[in-house]
Amino acid sequence: MKRFLIILLLPVFSAQVFAQVVIPPYTTKPRLGVGAEFGIPSGSFGNVFTIGFGGSGKFEVPITREFYATATAGFTTFYLKEDMKPLTINKSYVPLKVGGKYYFGNYFFGEGELGLSIGTNKNAGSAFVWAPGAGISFPVTKDGYIDAGVRYERWARDGGNINQAGFRIAYKF
Repeated sequence: MKRFLIILLLPVFSAQVFAQVVIPPYTTKPRLGVGAEFGIPSGSFGNVFTIGFGGSGKFEVPITREFYATATAGFTTFYLKEDMKPLTINKSYVPLKVGGKYYFGNYFFGEGELGLSIGTNKNAGSAFVWAPGAGISFPVTKDGYIDAGVRYERWARDGGNINQAGFRIAYKF
Protein backbone atom coordinates (compact mmCIF):
# COMPACT_ATOMS: atom_id res chain seq x y z
CA MET A 1 0.00 0.00 0.00
CA LYS A 2 2.87 2.42 0.81
CA ARG A 3 4.43 1.79 -2.60
CA PHE A 4 1.12 2.49 -4.32
CA LEU A 5 0.70 5.74 -2.37
CA ILE A 6 4.27 6.87 -3.21
CA ILE A 7 3.80 6.09 -6.90
CA LEU A 8 0.49 7.96 -6.89
CA LEU A 9 1.83 11.07 -5.13
CA LEU A 10 5.28 11.25 -6.80
CA PRO A 11 4.01 13.22 -9.87
CA VAL A 12 2.27 15.73 -7.62
CA PHE A 13 5.41 16.45 -5.58
CA SER A 14 7.57 16.48 -8.72
CA ALA A 15 5.30 19.05 -10.36
CA GLN A 16 5.57 21.28 -7.29
CA VAL A 17 9.39 21.12 -7.37
CA PHE A 18 9.61 21.89 -11.11
CA ALA A 19 7.01 24.67 -10.84
CA GLN A 20 9.47 26.68 -8.76
CA VAL A 21 12.06 26.83 -11.56
CA VAL A 22 9.74 28.01 -14.35
CA ILE A 23 10.80 31.31 -15.89
CA PRO A 24 8.17 34.06 -15.48
CA PRO A 25 5.98 34.49 -18.58
CA TYR A 26 6.65 38.23 -18.90
CA THR A 27 9.86 40.19 -18.98
CA THR A 28 10.32 43.26 -16.86
CA LYS A 29 10.41 46.13 -19.34
CA PRO A 30 10.35 47.26 -22.97
CA ARG A 31 13.67 47.81 -24.72
CA LEU A 32 15.00 50.29 -27.27
CA GLY A 33 17.73 49.40 -29.75
CA VAL A 34 19.69 51.90 -31.83
CA GLY A 35 21.91 50.68 -34.63
CA ALA A 36 23.40 50.73 -38.10
CA GLU A 37 21.61 49.35 -41.16
CA PHE A 38 23.21 47.98 -44.33
CA GLY A 39 21.38 46.86 -47.47
CA ILE A 40 22.52 45.06 -50.60
CA PRO A 41 20.01 45.81 -53.37
CA SER A 42 19.03 43.11 -55.84
CA GLY A 43 17.06 42.92 -59.08
CA SER A 44 16.78 45.99 -61.30
CA PHE A 45 17.38 48.27 -58.30
CA GLY A 46 20.66 46.39 -57.72
CA ASN A 47 21.73 47.21 -61.29
CA VAL A 48 21.77 50.92 -60.39
CA PHE A 49 22.72 51.03 -56.68
CA THR A 50 25.61 49.34 -54.88
CA ILE A 51 24.72 49.52 -51.20
CA GLY A 52 22.28 51.06 -48.76
CA PHE A 53 23.50 52.52 -45.49
CA GLY A 54 21.63 54.15 -42.63
CA GLY A 55 20.46 53.90 -39.06
CA SER A 56 17.38 52.85 -37.16
CA GLY A 57 15.72 52.67 -33.79
CA LYS A 58 13.65 49.63 -32.79
CA PHE A 59 11.30 49.59 -29.82
CA GLU A 60 10.44 46.14 -28.39
CA VAL A 61 7.49 45.59 -26.04
CA PRO A 62 7.20 42.19 -24.32
CA ILE A 63 3.94 40.35 -24.88
CA THR A 64 5.20 37.02 -23.47
CA ARG A 65 8.66 35.86 -22.46
CA GLU A 66 9.38 34.77 -26.05
CA PHE A 67 7.33 37.18 -28.17
CA TYR A 68 7.80 40.94 -28.49
CA ALA A 69 5.82 43.49 -30.50
CA THR A 70 8.20 45.77 -32.43
CA ALA A 71 8.15 49.23 -34.00
CA THR A 72 11.06 50.39 -36.18
CA ALA A 73 11.88 53.78 -37.69
CA GLY A 74 15.01 54.61 -39.64
CA PHE A 75 16.75 56.45 -42.45
CA THR A 76 18.50 54.70 -45.38
CA THR A 77 20.42 56.05 -48.38
CA PHE A 78 21.19 53.88 -51.42
CA TYR A 79 24.41 54.80 -53.22
CA LEU A 80 24.79 54.74 -57.00
CA LYS A 81 27.21 52.56 -58.88
CA GLU A 82 30.09 54.56 -60.40
CA ASP A 83 28.89 54.18 -63.99
CA MET A 84 25.41 55.48 -63.07
CA LYS A 85 26.45 58.74 -61.36
CA PRO A 86 26.01 61.06 -64.35
CA LEU A 87 22.42 59.80 -64.89
CA THR A 88 20.77 60.00 -61.48
CA ILE A 89 21.32 60.69 -57.75
CA ASN A 90 21.53 58.68 -54.54
CA LYS A 91 18.11 57.77 -53.14
CA SER A 92 17.09 58.16 -49.49
CA TYR A 93 14.11 56.64 -47.66
CA VAL A 94 12.47 56.65 -44.23
CA PRO A 95 11.21 53.12 -43.49
CA LEU A 96 8.51 52.83 -40.77
CA LYS A 97 7.64 49.25 -39.75
CA VAL A 98 5.75 47.30 -37.09
CA GLY A 99 5.88 43.59 -36.39
CA GLY A 100 6.86 40.85 -34.03
CA LYS A 101 10.01 39.21 -32.75
CA TYR A 102 10.06 35.64 -31.37
CA TYR A 103 13.01 34.40 -29.29
CA PHE A 104 13.98 30.74 -29.72
CA GLY A 105 15.82 30.21 -26.43
CA ASN A 106 17.96 32.90 -24.86
CA TYR A 107 19.80 34.31 -27.88
CA PHE A 108 18.31 33.49 -31.30
CA PHE A 109 15.22 35.16 -32.76
CA GLY A 110 13.02 35.26 -35.83
CA GLU A 111 11.07 38.36 -36.78
CA GLY A 112 8.67 39.77 -39.32
CA GLU A 113 7.72 43.37 -40.04
CA LEU A 114 5.28 45.25 -42.27
CA GLY A 115 5.18 48.95 -42.97
CA LEU A 116 5.78 51.89 -45.25
CA SER A 117 8.91 53.38 -46.77
CA ILE A 118 8.74 57.07 -47.64
CA GLY A 119 11.14 58.49 -50.22
CA THR A 120 12.83 61.77 -49.34
CA ASN A 121 13.92 62.65 -52.89
CA LYS A 122 11.63 64.54 -55.27
CA ASN A 123 8.99 62.21 -56.79
CA ALA A 124 10.39 59.23 -54.85
CA GLY A 125 6.95 58.22 -53.56
CA SER A 126 6.31 55.57 -50.96
CA ALA A 127 6.31 51.78 -50.84
CA PHE A 128 4.68 48.95 -48.90
CA VAL A 129 7.40 47.07 -46.97
CA TRP A 130 7.53 43.49 -45.73
CA ALA A 131 10.60 41.97 -44.15
CA PRO A 132 11.16 38.52 -42.60
CA GLY A 133 14.45 38.00 -40.77
CA ALA A 134 16.48 36.23 -38.10
CA GLY A 135 19.29 37.12 -35.73
CA ILE A 136 20.99 36.88 -32.39
CA SER A 137 20.73 39.02 -29.25
CA PHE A 138 23.24 38.55 -26.44
CA PRO A 139 23.95 40.45 -23.21
CA VAL A 140 27.09 42.59 -22.87
CA THR A 141 26.17 44.39 -19.63
CA LYS A 142 23.50 43.97 -16.97
CA ASP A 143 20.91 45.90 -19.03
CA GLY A 144 22.62 46.10 -22.44
CA TYR A 145 22.49 43.74 -25.41
CA ILE A 146 24.02 43.50 -28.85
CA ASP A 147 21.43 42.70 -31.52
CA ALA A 148 22.64 41.44 -34.91
CA GLY A 149 20.27 40.35 -37.63
CA VAL A 150 19.80 39.61 -41.30
CA ARG A 151 16.59 39.95 -43.30
CA TYR A 152 15.10 39.90 -46.77
CA GLU A 153 13.25 43.13 -47.44
CA ARG A 154 10.88 43.95 -50.29
CA TRP A 155 9.49 47.40 -51.00
CA ALA A 156 6.53 47.20 -53.40
CA ARG A 157 5.80 50.47 -55.22
CA ASP A 158 4.74 52.00 -58.52
CA GLY A 159 7.74 52.37 -60.78
CA GLY A 160 9.47 49.16 -59.68
CA ASN A 161 10.08 47.19 -56.51
CA ILE A 162 13.13 47.49 -54.30
CA ASN A 163 14.50 44.18 -53.03
CA GLN A 164 17.43 43.93 -50.67
CA ALA A 165 19.29 41.75 -48.22
CA GLY A 166 19.36 43.81 -45.04
CA PHE A 167 21.78 43.65 -42.13
CA ARG A 168 21.43 45.40 -38.76
CA ILE A 169 23.72 45.65 -35.76
CA ALA A 170 22.44 47.54 -32.73
CA TYR A 171 22.90 48.20 -29.06
CA LYS A 172 19.72 47.47 -27.12
CA PHE A 173 19.07 48.89 -23.65
